[in-house]
Amino acid sequence: MNKVQMTVPVTVRRLLNLQPGEGRHEGTMDIKKRPNHKIYIQVLRQMSPEKRLLKAFELSEFTRRLFIHGLRKRCPNLGDEEFKKICLERLAKCHNRNY
Repeated sequence: MNKVQMTVPVTVRRLLNLQPGEGRHEGTMDIKKRPNHKIYIQVLRQMSPEKRLLKAFELSEFTRRLFIHGLRKRCPNLGDEEFKKICLERLAKCHNRNY
């Protein structure tokens, strides 16, 4: 995995021109370079709420299909019923149960 979370000392923060709150959490830094992240955020902000919601649904569906494809490659010998059972079990682990 490319992402490394680490505490950034104030002196390093100053050298890197990091502002408080940049990165995932206060006092951490995302090592992975994301040169287009600001443009991505600008594009999202320019979208209507409806378009952002549709994009979220699109990304969720893409992620689900990618997960199923990867699981099928990992377990090619399973029958359809067994595959469906395992797939549903693993997808159930992904749901946010905080609500």
